Amino acid sequence: MKFKKYLFLFIAVMMAMTLVAYSKVGNAGPSEESDNSEVVQVEVADDEEQQSKEEAQEVDERAIVAKVNDEEVKGKKYNAVLRSIHSQIEQKGEASAQESGQELKKQALETIVHQTLLLQQAKEAEIKVSAAEIEEGYALFAKQFADEKEMLKEFEDKNVDEETIKEQIAESIMFKKYQDKVVSTKEITDKEIQDYYHQLVVEAKDQGKIIQPLEEVKKEIRELIEQEQQYKQLVAHIEKLKKSAKIEVNI
Repeated sequence: MKFKKYLFLFIAVMMAMTLVAYSKVGNAGPSEESDNSEVVQVEVADDEEQQSKEEAQEVDERAIVAKVNDEEVKGKKYNAVLRSIHSQIEQKGEASAQESGQELKKQALETIVHQTLLLQQAKEAEIKVSAAEIEEGYALFAKQFADEKEMLKEFEDKNVDEETIKEQIAESIMFKKYQDKVVSTKEITDKEIQDYYHQLVVEAKDQGKIIQPLEEVKKEIRELIEQEQQYKQLVAHIEKLKKSAKIEVNI
């Protein structure tokens, strides 16, 4: 299979909400095409049902869903985060139906509050993102699609446009720069990498899939362990920020 990076839901949405949500997921097993039309019909129906659920949970884009230190957060951002959470659940192979609408709403609101707090801190620290960095990020995003037509179709399906994507990329870059200032990582040992790989192998086997040899994915695993370390530090940092923040949730 093509080794797929796995991020905690929280990090995935906050660090690279757009890039992760729209990334192409490699199949862990051999590619198979079914001639069973009934199976195809069921899958299409499931997709339509899932899209319907997502739309039902979304709010007016102009609505103020929360205030974080007097900064208003609009429904447009809430809806984007909600879609990203749905995408992450699907990528992890979990059934969205198992998550109640209230639970997904809670996750989206918490993510927005945390994201806003961190971006406020990044701006206070005078962290800047250049136009060139945004364009570079957008070019990377565009490479995920076969051509512009496919990308525009994805925009239509996700109810976004180029401006929205670039705004999210800018926030992603700003967040990453701020994260680098407030969190650190310790040296990852070979044993930690081997243990992590063993865990992935067991999980893949339970799903009837296989993973590439350790030497081929060692770099990616090291990055995953580092990201988990950063995640723990980031959570602690956010909790500290929340203690002195003024937060209102309106939905």
